[in-house]
Amino acid sequence: LTVHPNPASDRLTVVFPDPFDRATVELTLVSMSGQTVATARPSTQGSFQWYLGHLPGGAYLLHVTSPLGKATRRVMLTGL
Repeated sequence: LTVHPNPASDRLTVVFPDPFDRATVELTLVSMSGQTVATARPSTQGSFQWYLGHLPGGAYLLHVTSPLGKATRRVMLTGL
């Protein structure tokens, strides 16, 4: 699982490895204060572009949950 660019200004690209293909995936973006600020349930055919330009700049945790397991990545948004 890779996330780029990091830092990002208005959108993140989440790239799923092969085992995630056709899996049910939920993405949750959480502020450092613990507030869920965005969620998505993308199709996992390769990659997903997530528009986040409405969020203020700062550090966030991206939680990825699927039947195959969980992963967390720290991401920085610079804001617009």
